[in-house]
Parts: sequence; structure tokens; C-alpha cells
Amino acid sequence: MNVRLTGVAVALGVLMTVVPRCFAAAKSAAPPAAAVLDAETLHGFDSEAGEALDLQSFGTITLTAARELARHDGPIMLDGVHWLLPVQAIALSPHGKLLSLGGIESVDVPLAVALARHRGPLALDGVARLSPAAAAALAELRAPLRLGGLTHLDSRVAAALAPHSGPLFLPGIDAPSPATAVGLARHAGPLQLDGVTRISYAALAALTRQPFGCQLGRLGGPRPAQAADDPLTSIERPLFAPAILHRSSPTTPPSPLP
Repeated sequence: MNVRLTGVAVALGVLMTVVPRCFAAAKSAAPPAAAVLDAETLHGFDSEAGEALDLQSFGTITLTAARELARHDGPIMLDGVHWLLPVQAIALSPHGKLLSLGGIESVDVPLAVALARHRGPLALDGVARLSPAAAAALAELRAPLRLGGLTHLDSRVAAALAPHSGPLFLPGIDAPSPATAVGLARHAGPLQLDGVTRISYAALAALTRQPFGCQLGRLGGPRPAQAADDPLTSIERPLFAPAILHRSSPTTPPSPLP
């Protein structure tokens, strides 16, 4: 289900929703004996320009390796890394392609400030909680941002993410509250909520005011047997259609779901 998604957001949506698929096609070497990725070990990976580089078997990386990785002209998968120093994130920041750091579970303000300097799309699918201060720091990122590990989004965090001007992907959010939807509607870029299956009419009304486009990919299943006054329910496609018709004009169709 789509509420006004621009062609640019569609193209970036394809990029960010295929993060899991990159692992299968990534260029990788035999599993290393050590969990630390240093410059010497990195030289053993024979990767070509544009290829995804699968480094998820490494738990930590050296600063020198981070600087060399920044020169790679293709997606980088560092999902085995569970902690990253701000200085390492800054060293990686010139990398202009997708950087996946799915193993990082916590992002404080200093790390968020450093990660926001990344020039390419950033995927932080291991982060399950985010403080408003860290969210505000991440909002400085000028590229697509994917936070796939967030299953609940506090309204303060949603408001803190609003200044982010690139596409924002929150596939783990199932049922945004009206207050959260208000914050997300102020997001300064396209919004993709592929995991939403239930939504209140108040939250839906807020999201239809998102000026850059909001995609609700999984919304539209059969209405469950619930009380008529239940404010949180699955909305059928015919009921959702008027919100599309009066809020949007014909645009490029949304990207297919993975």
C-alpha cells in the first residue's frame, strides 16, 4: 500500500530493501582464523569495483582497515562487528555505498554523530532501542537510513528523526501510535514502513500528510474480528484507497517487497 512515493524513493527503496540479498552475492574469502580485520587480511579479499564485500565473519576492524574499506566502490557488510568506535566510523564515512552494520545493538550520541557523516546508505538493523538524542544525531545523515531492528518507536524518537532528509526505512514497526505517526509525518524525506499491519485512523490520517511520500507495504489484509470501537485495526484496501486518491497524483509504482 502506497501513499505518494516518488520515483527517487522507489530507486532507493530497491537499494535498501535488498540488504539481505547482498549477502548471497557478496564477494568473500574463506573464513579467517582471527576475528580482527586488519589491512593485511583485507588485502586477501579479491573484490572488484561495485561488488558487495561480505565481511560479516569479522568481529572487529582496525582503524587502518576502516580507512581502506572507505575506498571500496560497492556495498560493505560488516554485520559481525558488535561495537564500533566513533573514530572508526569516521574513517569509514567517505564510503559512498551501502554500509551494513547489523551487529551493532547500541548507538550512543558520539557514535551516532560519527555514523551520520557516512556518505552512502546506512543500515543499522541490530539497533532495537534508540534515544532521542542519538536519533537527532543520526538525523544529520544525508543518505538513506534503515533501522530494521526498531519494533517500537517512541514519539520523541520519531520527532528527533524528522530532520533526516534522506529516505527512512523502518520495516520493524508494526503498529505506529498516532503520536509516533505525527512525528514521522514531519520527516524531511520519503518514508517506508513495510512492516505496518495495523494502524489507527488517527495515525493513518497523520501519515497521509507526509509531504515526501509514505509507503505502507504490508497494510491491507482482511479485517480481523475485533470490536467496532477498537482504535487499532487492520484497514482494508478499499477503505485506504480514498486517502491515496485525494492526497497524491500518479507516480512511479512502489518497489516490490523482498
